[in-house]
Amino acid sequence: MMTMPDLIIAGVHIPIEALGDHNQSYDDEAAGGTATLTLADGSQITQTRYRKLTTTLAASGWVPPGLPTLVPGAPVVLSCVGRLAVGGASRVITLPAARRGDAPLIGQATVAGRMVATAVESVVGHVATLAAVPGASSYAALYYPEFLAHVTITRDVDVGQGFGWRLTAREA
Repeated sequence: MMTMPDLIIAGVHIPIEALGDHNQSYDDEAAGGTATLTLADGSQITQTRYRKLTTTLAASGWVPPGLPTLVPGAPVVLSCVGRLAVGGASRVITLPAARRGDAPLIGQATVAGRMVATAVESVVGHVATLAAVPGASSYAALYYPEFLAHVTITRDVDVGQGFGWRLTAREA
């Protein structure tokens, strides 16, 4: 059984007792960097100037999280606990650079519409090679993101219910 890596914010490890019941979601939309342009013939095109990964983590544990005091406007390294996947038809997969080095990659293959586990044979730089699975139509590598981010933390305390908090972060 694989254990989840620690959430790390600006070098501070947040204990699992502070995460408790948690949910982390991601969005890699072009945050503010997209415009729809109308051409002379009336057709439209979408232009993207930049893309930034954003994440929201909501948690409530039975101990306070001991969150670091963040300097407003200063980016910090955020080591996430929610996995993302990248994949395709090939078992050779290019991984994003913004991933944790202290958490394992997980290999998966799709066989007859079902996900099955497969070994990660090697990782060289940002390229992972997964073990071949007979009948596989696609492969995926699951990873934990790690990136430099602008982080905002909101704390809520429910007496008798634990300690709730929310983290929102946008890639710097």
